Amino acid sequence: MYLIKRIIAIILDTIIVSLITTPVVILVVLIYGDKILFDLNSFILLILIISPLIIYEIICEVIFQRSVGKKVMGLSIINLEGKRFGFSKIIMRNLLRMLDHGLFLGCIFILFTRKKQRIGDILAGAIVVDQKEFKSWSDLL
Repeated sequence: MYLIKRIIAIILDTIIVSLITTPVVILVVLIYGDKILFDLNSFILLILIISPLIIYEIICEVIFQRSVGKKVMGLSIINLEGKRFGFSKIIMRNLLRMLDHGLFLGCIFILFTRKKQRIGDILAGAIVVDQKEFKSWSDLL
């Protein structure tokens, strides 16, 4: 159930970002024509598609310590020391999102790590917890 909540949270966040970015993409295509989509190499296009999601996640985590999708699903991000995340850790966690999502490594790591962390979570010292199930730090040890 936990993994499903995380997947639904990222889907909700992607929908929110898509509502913002889709009109921009349509405007760019209307102005420059659809050739612009085929002229860019696929790596640059991937970065252009994922960047708004990463920026959205960074802004949400800096302000609210979680994204809208995580809030809706009852998930929170905490760190191993029980303190608020610093900006550099939030950046690290979210830049590694490309690796986690691009190769589906995030799901694999969440399934097979004891604290259910993706690569970005591990390196940033973050844990995403279900607020209903999380009672104390000893639950994570």
